[in-house]
Amino acid sequence: MSKSIFRVLIFTIVMLTTACSVSNSILSVFNFANQETEVKKYMDIKFDDYAKYKFNANKLDIISKFTPSFSYPNVEHLMPISTEKTAINWANDRLIANSPDSPYKLQFIIYDASVTEKDLIEDSIIDTDMIKYTARLDISIRVVDKDENILAETTSSSWREVTSKKNSKIYSKEEIWYQMVQKLALDFNEKIESGINNYLNQYLLIPNS
Repeated sequence: MSKSIFRVLIFTIVMLTTACSVSNSILSVFNFANQETEVKKYMDIKFDDYAKYKFNANKLDIISKFTPSFSYPNVEHLMPISTEKTAINWANDRLIANSPDSPYKLQFIIYDASVTEKDLIEDSIIDTDMIKYTARLDISIRVVDKDENILAETTSSSWREVTSKKNSKIYSKEEIWYQMVQKLALDFNEKIESGINNYLNQYLLIPNS
């Protein structure tokens, strides 16, 4: 074998080895980037393991009067699980209109399910890199007659606040939002249970004494 051919073979082997090394490095970086940007799946917040409220009513209407603004300072449209959807889940999981022949109807009305963001520097004379999120959930449950006259009603107004670093990565923000909605849902659940027992008790098929 001539020296020229030998040199060409050596050069080719070196180039192939270098190319494989570079390719593996690029693949590693790509895989790492995928891990960093992987979207976490958040489960719906459900209440189907709680006791049901069975009403002397022929129908359950879930009505949302809340309209997201899709603009700052509101951020509920950016969240993985919304307060509105969580409230709807609560109604579907815990309220049952159990009397087809009843003259009454049950209404679950959502008035506010907003989440807002506020830069805390607005409230401070010193520089800060913190922001505050405020979540609200305002609900009414009504028993109405066939003409939709209100016969009994209970309302609940719940809110939660949490602060976070201003430049938190998106997956960190989503985790904060999700935990905030979980805690808000538990607050709401406790308040509305008390309201049902106090103000709608006479329309329950098995009243709580």
